[in-house]
Amino acid sequence: MEKFFTGLMLQNPAIYTLYGSKPITCITLHYHSDEEIQAYYDQMTEEEKKTAVYVEDYQLTQNWERWEQVRSRFPISRYLLYKKNDTNDPKFANVYFVDPIKVAHTISENYAVFRNVTGFDFDPFCEAFQIEQGSEFWDKINGHPAISGLLFGFGFENSFLFYWENWGQPEKCNDFADCVVPYVSDSLVDGKSSIENLTLPAFISFFKEDEVIEKYKKEREVIRKEYQGKDFLSHTLQKLTAR
Repeated sequence: MEKFFTGLMLQNPAIYTLYGSKPITCITLHYHSDEEIQAYYDQMTEEEKKTAVYVEDYQLTQNWERWEQVRSRFPISRYLLYKKNDTNDPKFANVYFVDPIKVAHTISENYAVFRNVTGFDFDPFCEAFQIEQGSEFWDKINGHPAISGLLFGFGFENSFLFYWENWGQPEKCNDFADCVVPYVSDSLVDGKSSIENLTLPAFISFFKEDEVIEKYKKEREVIRKEYQGKDFLSHTLQKLTAR
């Protein structure tokens, strides 16, 4: 349990959905064998091996299976925590940690954007609580890069600039890369994850002074104060199961 929630909340980091403003956190599970992982490592160059970030392995794939065996003991009503298999590659699956209230707020706040993608009207609150089961609404928007960015809490401007740079008629905006230089909001740190070395949600930012990054920095300080002097696992489970 300790390893599972450390990997889930701190390394990925879903704690910004639990305590911050991030509507959805998506964590990728892999089902590669030790031999496949070793083969991938062996094909890396010496420079890649030297500059790689070696993070603690919290065995989220194995611990997810263990969590499913005991999750009935921990009634979670305020949040959603579920897994969906990758239909394109059986070697991968995604675990989603969702705050439906934040999802509903994001959809409502950007209603015109979601309406344009789906092509029909909808109730943001009802659709937010249908995310795990799925609906015509979610079938329409799943996989849309800009929509995913909004729901993952990367901000409107970052989400759409990322979309336009990679999928938006590049032949008409060849100079885009020269005038907007992207960078990663934060990166993983070597070794174990903790409240003390908690990283920000990682996404591509296009602004030297990014209000989304500053918001997450403030939320990080709130999270650190919230956990100060408290047992990480107990306090996390208490928050998760609170009504």
